[in-house]
Amino acid sequence: MGDGRDTLRRYLVLLRHLPRKRTGITASQLRDKLANEGFEVTLRTVQRDLEKLSAVFRICSDEGSKPRYWWWDENAPRLDIPQMTPAEALAFHVLAAYLGHVLPPQITKDLAGYFQEAERVLDALDAGPGAWRHKVRVLARGPRFLLPEVEESVREAVHEALLRRRRLRFSYRKRMREEWRMHEADPLGLVVRDGLFYLVARVGDHEHPALFVLHRIGEAEVLPDPVCVPEGFDLDAFIAAGELDFVVKTKHLRLEALFTKEAAFHLTERQLAPDQKLIPARRRGWMRLRATVPDTMELRWWLLGFGDQVEVLRPKSLRQEIAETVLGMAELYVGE
Repeated sequence: MGDGRDTLRRYLVLLRHLPRKRTGITASQLRDKLANEGFEVTLRTVQRDLEKLSAVFRICSDEGSKPRYWWWDENAPRLDIPQMTPAEALAFHVLAAYLGHVLPPQITKDLAGYFQEAERVLDALDAGPGAWRHKVRVLARGPRFLLPEVEESVREAVHEALLRRRRLRFSYRKRMREEWRMHEADPLGLVVRDGLFYLVARVGDHEHPALFVLHRIGEAEVLPDPVCVPEGFDLDAFIAAGELDFVVKTKHLRLEALFTKEAAFHLTERQLAPDQKLIPARRRGWMRLRATVPDTMELRWWLLGFGDQVEVLRPKSLRQEIAETVLGMAELYVGE
């Protein structure tokens, strides 16, 4: 970006930071605000800028004070200065990168100009927020799967139904099934997990909501009928109950297991449950874990992922289930 455009942007930032109160702001404080937005200039440069701008705009100053304070004349018309700050640009960059796919399509289109302006502002900066976006990444655990495509018409219908609180008619194909089945449902929420979209909806007279993966919806239509929300339904409570972790038998179980010290280390930094207890076991080099956790398939996958670094002790039913799984794996690998 050329010097002239840099100067113009600096002027716009200065004008935006001038208060409309006589308490004012000093040139030194303005220099700090400029530095926060990527403009490294001297105090004398800021003072010269203020002198130039005050000759054009209704800007006041207290010439008799040290330091000198600057502010907008209280009767001056307000200026609409469409200048995005680096902090705002960074926020839009993060929104587009990590949450853009969650927003309704129409909102994404409406924000397109902001996303473009954010990249332009950040491209002009070599430090601060401009550099931050090149040095921070958000990654998910596990293999990086290619995500299934969701029909744009389906995504739009689901978002519209949720925003307008209208019922939804859609065709759905269950996992490992070929046939499609039509549903009329009350959409209650949308949850994104590991890149997959889950529609939380109540079907028919069932009080307990069901989960529908968006990429298995073939077509969808927003109905004119208003949504009927089950009494007491709360999306956060629904998630906290472990519904998206695929509950197996009971809501919760009291887990007791032995972990090697190496495997248990991450539990010292991130607790598995509020009532977690992790103490040295009698077996040398091992730790004993006790915690109340949701009884889900996610729990089983997590435990099996440690291999021979974990031994489930209780409940006995879970220990037996894990043992049968391990024996089945052994037959696959050493049965021949």
